[in-house]
Amino acid sequence: SGFSSTEYYDPLSRLLLTRETIITFTPFYNVAFVILLSSAYLIPIVFFLAARNSASFFPTYTMALATMVLLPSIESRLCLSLNKTGFTLVSAFLLFMCASVFWSEDPSLVGKYLGYAILIFLFVQSLTLLNSKFPWFFKSFITLFCLAAAVSVAYSILLYHQIPYQTEIDVRMYSLGGLHNPMIGGLSYGAALILGIAHCINQTEKTKKLLMALVCLVIFVGVVYTGTRSAWVGVIFAALTLILFHSKLLHTKKKIYLALFILAFIVALLTLFQLGLTDALTKRSLSFRPEIWSEVMANMNGSALFFGHGLASNAAVEHLQYVFDHPHSIYLSTLFYGGIIGLSLFLTLSFWVLKNLIQNIQNPSSIYALALLVFGLVSLLVDGNRLVRKIDFVWLLIWLPIALSFIRSPASAIDTVAHQKDPPID
Repeated sequence: SGFSSTEYYDPLSRLLLTRETIITFTPFYNVAFVILLSSAYLIPIVFFLAARNSASFFPTYTMALATMVLLPSIESRLCLSLNKTGFTLVSAFLLFMCASVFWSEDPSLVGKYLGYAILIFLFVQSLTLLNSKFPWFFKSFITLFCLAAAVSVAYSILLYHQIPYQTEIDVRMYSLGGLHNPMIGGLSYGAALILGIAHCINQTEKTKKLLMALVCLVIFVGVVYTGTRSAWVGVIFAALTLILFHSKLLHTKKKIYLALFILAFIVALLTLFQLGLTDALTKRSLSFRPEIWSEVMANMNGSALFFGHGLASNAAVEHLQYVFDHPHSIYLSTLFYGGIIGLSLFLTLSFWVLKNLIQNIQNPSSIYALALLVFGLVSLLVDGNRLVRKIDFVWLLIWLPIALSFIRSPASAIDTVAHQKDPPID
């Protein structure tokens, strides 16, 4: 049985949007959904609070297994059908980067990187699955994400003043556990800050809005303590994105917030100039970056320019007496590993997601994903290595916003269609 209305042209949509299939959840699938939900909640907790980043690997494995079990389910088919173009672009990029391993320095690692690609694809799909089954998942996940980051910041600041928990030369704060590197901590906290600000704006109850504002304040202090300049630049662009595109802000309020933001930015710059601290803005964030990038571009010749050196190649750069592990830019890293083709696929995916989010800005998750992706794309101009890897801060800045952009509240969509006025059911 199905809808007989000619409004539904896609046979798969007609199959999915029937009242019978809406309520068909086998116990086997329910167990998989519980595992998937538990694993998703576990990710921000272990990422921000575990002693090592490797602790974050386990929940991504269980999420992948649960998502694979759910592939034949109605929810999975619906999520894939609602985001065909997006998943196609993700697959194209991941498959090409994995294929590049064959012409890299160590082709035997193709299985390893293919596994990473599968983890990423299933992670992206898993969040859409969860929101289709549990409409409240998205808001609860964002809240937990921000709370975990705030706890990590508070404990890290405590250690910073007691041990001290900081770098020796420039006294930047080490962050808890897997975020030990100040750069990783700053970018990870920056991602949480952007999600927290968006969540704060969306709160309708004053108490919840105030509590979320306090959480954002704690995370903001953490970003400052890490001294990661690229995170500050990313936060500026992401905040502007929130002001310009947030659907809950009236046009007049947007003008006011934008004016206040520009004024605060100018005052901050003038203060830095007055105190003679302008070197703090560029000294470390650009430290050897131009030299590293010049060396990378010098190695991009012949077929490597178009196809890259391969994902399993060594991207280390030597300059003077220093050796840098990677190109320190997600764009140049992608160019090094995947050439113009790989970089073009990544940029195509990114711009398509941005365009899609702006066009569907009324969707509840769109403003979160849009601001977070802008933060990631800007911040990673001066840092980042491989995009195809196990979970780390790159997942938070790139793959998480892409996953959030695919959330279309399919459960609500099915319910809306199924409860249309006098729906003709065969």
